[in-house]
Amino acid sequence: MISIKQVENDYVNQYTIATVEVYEVMSGIRRVRDTFLVTLPGIHEVMDPTLDDMVLAKLAEIGYNVVVQTPTE
Repeated sequence: MISIKQVENDYVNQYTIATVEVYEVMSGIRRVRDTFLVTLPGIHEVMDPTLDDMVLAKLAEIGYNVVVQTPTE
């Protein structure tokens, strides 16, 4: 699970820096596992619906894969 905490846009150089926290949930307890500053090409707003997918793709590029697992009954 990820949460984008802040988005900073550089309008001159046309890129966005997103502050991203990666959470893990175990036994109903949510805690921060890692925090990243992710640089994305172009200008994006925090409410951009594609921002999560772009951040996940960027994290996958560096070998950090976020796995969402649902409990089985």
